[in-house]
Amino acid sequence: MPARNFITGQANLSLFLSPEFYKPTLTILALILVLCLIFLFRRKNNRLSAKLLSTETNLLNTQQELLELRQKLDSTLEFQKSLHEAEITTRLQQPRLEVQHANSSVKAPERYHYIKSLSEKGMGAEEIANILSISAHEASQLVTLSRLVASPS
Repeated sequence: MPARNFITGQANLSLFLSPEFYKPTLTILALILVLCLIFLFRRKNNRLSAKLLSTETNLLNTQQELLELRQKLDSTLEFQKSLHEAEITTRLQQPRLEVQHANSSVKAPERYHYIKSLSEKGMGAEEIANILSISAHEASQLVTLSRLVASPS
């Protein structure tokens, strides 16, 4: 049969159109198409896996940086709180320090020096009260006070 139809080419064409030829051919073409699709999907999957890994690494680095920044912020806030408390304490102590400084430069009234001097000369509280025109009780307290101040602690 192939020799007789060689000139017309019908035998060759009928061979290609026969189910024995095109069924296996279609199967092979379908298999090649499926293999190509599998290759393409694996390739895309590998790219996406690499991208996912890179994104996860970036996420971990960013989380670490965030943790470090939060620790720095907490440290800074703690320092600012301590600084603010120190400023408040300084402001509260300032008037007291000014008063203490002012008191150290203020001298006792003159009559207190007289009381101390008279008491050191042996005069009693009543005699001092008569000389300075103050009550005996006040003179007694001032004499006692001058002795306390004069005695070394």
